[in-house]
Amino acid sequence: MNLKEFNEHFHLISNIAVLLGIVFLGYELQQNNIVAKAQIRNEIANAANFNISANLSPEGLAIRGKRSRE
Repeated sequence: MNLKEFNEHFHLISNIAVLLGIVFLGYELQQNNIVAKAQIRNEIANAANFNISANLSPEGLAIRGKRSRE
């Protein structure tokens, strides 16, 4: 095997490695997107739970009672 054949094989293998890297990067970005969406859903649920519990606390009920009398 001479230097030209070795060089051609080396370029082919390196090109395949680059393509596999791009595919892997796409997969990682997809996974990151799924995690980000799950975190956003969790934050929304936590905010909703906080608002519900704040409205049901004695202080929240007192504020709602004062607002309804105005």
